[in-house]
Amino acid sequence: ASSNNSVPMATVNQGTAKAWLKMDGSGTAEINDSFNNSSITDDGTGQFAITISTAFASANYSTTGSQNLSTSNLAISDFTTTVHKTFIRNDAATFADPDHLSTSNFGDLA
Repeated sequence: ASSNNSVPMATVNQGTAKAWLKMDGSGTAEINDSFNNSSITDDGTGQFAITISTAFASANYSTTGSQNLSTSNLAISDFTTTVHKTFIRNDAATFADPDHLSTSNFGDLA
């Protein structure tokens, strides 16, 4: 990079996802592809616990997510340094399994 467009390594490190996941939540939940995630647990319809391989320094990391059900909402909560849970509900406020669920985690690793 030239001096006009270089970015400090600390900025790159802080802005890089430390874990990401693409999974299928319909039927038997399975990871399609991931980085720094060791497993998912199907806690019931529309409810998943995602386990991170290398722990975060604290449970205050940031997670974003998306899913493919157009008439539903996604909540991510119950953070620990190695697990976060996702909850997907449809417009009738009942849990629903998505075909596609993606999450990305940002923060400092332990």
